[in-house]
Amino acid sequence: MTQNSQSNAEEKQIYQHLLHLVQVKSPNEMLERCRALFVEGADYPEPEILLILDKITASKTAVHEFKFFINRCCHILINRWHMQPQLHYAIPELIKLFATAPTRSRTTSFRYRNIRKLRELMQMFLVSEQYLTLRRFVQVMTRTTEENIHDESQALITLIWRYSYLYEHCLISDDSTFEHQWRVKQIQAQAQKQFEVDLSKYVTYQVRRNQILKKSLSRRGGENFTSCK
Repeated sequence: MTQNSQSNAEEKQIYQHLLHLVQVKSPNEMLERCRALFVEGADYPEPEILLILDKITASKTAVHEFKFFINRCCHILINRWHMQPQLHYAIPELIKLFATAPTRSRTTSFRYRNIRKLRELMQMFLVSEQYLTLRRFVQVMTRTTEENIHDESQALITLIWRYSYLYEHCLISDDSTFEHQWRVKQIQAQAQKQFEVDLSKYVTYQVRRNQILKKSLSRRGGENFTSCK
């Protein structure tokens, strides 16, 4: 078996592990597990899973492939949580989790080198297109109705900036799953409807504003003409 196929087999073991857990564990429990497994690299309830992760990070292809592996792990959880609105809160928490600093000193573990390699790879993931895409997706997903534009006087440029994520390439990376692409399509459709509503409000506001301005100027002109008589 080649190293690539061996690494793929180990990745699948992690995927299957997460697929099972996300169905039986609460989001908070899953967040704690993800922190132990991917951030700390220690104190995981199933030690054999840590050993499998060690093999993945030790692979010669890890520098190039690890970001895709972590991205798929994220989407396994996101896919499950996104189906239930009451669990949506866990998705941004998961993405923020990866950017938190480890609390455990790696020097106290016999797996010192494995933990160091994991943390190096996680730092690379944090600057990858995959993580950036996840962050953008979370920003769009967590936008509440209160954040939509209510002040009709806001500049058109603000409208455009608010709905910049209608552009698909901002939310999808090369390795995005079908499920993630479907979720993005849903969000785009909702955002498009809201954009049209807000744009209509903006245009209506501008028309009314111009009418009021014209009436005001007309009155001033009449007053000036009367005073000159």
